[in-house]
Amino acid sequence: MELRERHIGPITTRAGEGGSDVRVDAGALVRRLLLFEHCTLESDGLVEIPRLIRVFGFRGLMELLDSGALSIICDPITMGNIGQTLGLKVTSARGGPLPLCSYRIVPVSIPERLPTGEPYREQYVDQTLDVIRGMGLPDGQRRRLMKAVAPMPSFYPPIVIADSKTEFSKLVERQDASIRSALEIEFRRARGAKLPGAVELRLDDLGNDGDFRVATNLAARAGIDEAETHKIIERALLGAAGLEQRLIVMQATGSVSGFRAEELSVLDGRFRWMWKELGGDAQEARFQRVVKIGGLPDLSNLAASQEINIKRVLRLRNSADCREMRRWLREVDSESDAEISERLFSFRESLAAATHTRSKSTIRFVLVTGTGVLPGIGTWAGVVATGLDHFIFEKLIGRPGPAAFLGRSYPSIFRRPRRGIASDE
Repeated sequence: MELRERHIGPITTRAGEGGSDVRVDAGALVRRLLLFEHCTLESDGLVEIPRLIRVFGFRGLMELLDSGALSIICDPITMGNIGQTLGLKVTSARGGPLPLCSYRIVPVSIPERLPTGEPYREQYVDQTLDVIRGMGLPDGQRRRLMKAVAPMPSFYPPIVIADSKTEFSKLVERQDASIRSALEIEFRRARGAKLPGAVELRLDDLGNDGDFRVATNLAARAGIDEAETHKIIERALLGAAGLEQRLIVMQATGSVSGFRAEELSVLDGRFRWMWKELGGDAQEARFQRVVKIGGLPDLSNLAASQEINIKRVLRLRNSADCREMRRWLREVDSESDAEISERLFSFRESLAAATHTRSKSTIRFVLVTGTGVLPGIGTWAGVVATGLDHFIFEKLIGRPGPAAFLGRSYPSIFRRPRRGIASDE
């Protein structure tokens, strides 16, 4: 399976104080199931499960978990600054925390073991299962769901941690341009203005295997104090480090992922262009564009009561028409909205869909008696009547393509809301 056919990414976003407000985008998962051969969900402690049951139904979620189409990684990996963190061995060995505008950026993940030496990762996975334990499901459903989910959560390959540290050190060593690009983004976010011109930025290695200082005149140029300067630069460094880590995750898992638009601006020009063409977000954006042009049901921001027929999704995603739709989407960037609209409502696509949903005798009658109304078909009516069905139905007309899939199959995954969290079981 090629890289661009595998997707890895989360479906949750957090807002509010301490990230207490969690939003689960179930529609994003459905969209990715249709657009990619395999999906890896970067889970936020399994908080997605209640929402997925509400959208797919209990039985539907069980079918998805059993399908092999979905993997789950439950490993809250990130990049963090520990330069000013007290109580760490490295801080004690250094003789205290680093001063402001000095940093130590490292990958942060679930430790293999606690300081006591006790294994911790298995405990962490068991703790995440409390989400299921606390859902109020009937005992039978809870046991079945626990049995299905418990073996699934995995962790990022160990190389992600090692390479995240190494690759960020290389960014610092070569004074990578991505750090300044990230600084421009973070300054604009913090101050609502562009970075003042002629801002100096130099990263000096302090030794100690990762400590470095940022020499800059940002405070003087922007009229801000050292504490705010430290914070803005810290967020920029973590942004650049996180982007680098994201690329490492994709390489380690053999999957594509998505980036926010502002993150793409941190990438160098050539890679940015490539990512817009091949990345997971690019394919999803194409799908969203076509859905909007066609006036089709949208998977973004699903209503709380909207349910999805996941069994139908799993069946459709493996169909030849769905695969053809994926290929077509990758070529659609050069087409105008008008051209896409014409494709979606073209006569050929509609007729192709009809030939595969009605009896051939009915279609033959339409073709023979309607030669004056069907463009491009009239001259072939006699051939159809003589029995060369295969040529007409499979070569001239063809199988239903992307338009037929989007117009007929895709809308069929939406179903009327039903009451009750487990109403289908």
